[in-house]
Amino acid sequence: MKKVLMASFLNTGMLLLLVNANFEYAPGVLKMIPLRGMYNDFDIYWYSHNSKALCQTMMITAVYPWIELAIFGGLR
Repeated sequence: MKKVLMASFLNTGMLLLLVNANFEYAPGVLKMIPLRGMYNDFDIYWYSHNSKALCQTMMITAVYPWIELAIFGGLR
């Protein structure tokens, strides 16, 4: 169960942050990371662009175990 939790966290949280991150103006060594996304910081545009994906993933993650239980319970 911990593996599923970690995979969900990395897929939902960290991957979404890294894909949209812009390290062009970051201090120090972070400047060398070749990620040039649209957003430098969390602002209203970041939330309006990414909120749908975050909410959708959280809803699927919350509901899917119950759907799986109902399907496999019905097969027995």
